[in-house]
Amino acid sequence: MSTAADVASHYSNGGLQAAIESGLAALGKTLSSASIADLAPVDEFHIGGRGATVDVCEQLDVQPGSAVLDVGCGIGGTARFISSTFGCEVTGIDLTAEYVEVARSISEATHMADQLTFETGNALDMPFVDSASTTSCGSPMGATRFPSLGPAMRR
Repeated sequence: MSTAADVASHYSNGGLQAAIESGLAALGKTLSSASIADLAPVDEFHIGGRGATVDVCEQLDVQPGSAVLDVGCGIGGTARFISSTFGCEVTGIDLTAEYVEVARSISEATHMADQLTFETGNALDMPFVDSASTTSCGSPMGATRFPSLGPAMRR
């Protein structure tokens, strides 16, 4: 098994969406009635949380209409927050197929699927065409763990 497959297997448990739905039910919510704030505890589990997301977007000068690539998107919380806050389209890529499936499902349930695209893929071998009109971001942890992403994220 490759390193990428090992990582994807490590993070996948097969019950992620059910666990999220159970947590929301305890709050009296469903995926379709949950707000971005309701989902925040599970949506942005990266170093710095939502504050770091805002800082990165401000540094990258994300504007309405921007195209943003979220590298290591997890279940799509950062992408949903960026899209709803900055008025832009976001594409997320993550190595773990279960995360991508949950990201798509939550985005559909929260009526954000039109602004968001999620793909399973390796951040070190991204299937996207390089574009000067696309802003890339990722969690601070991702940039630290994969220093070779730094130049690509600054394009």
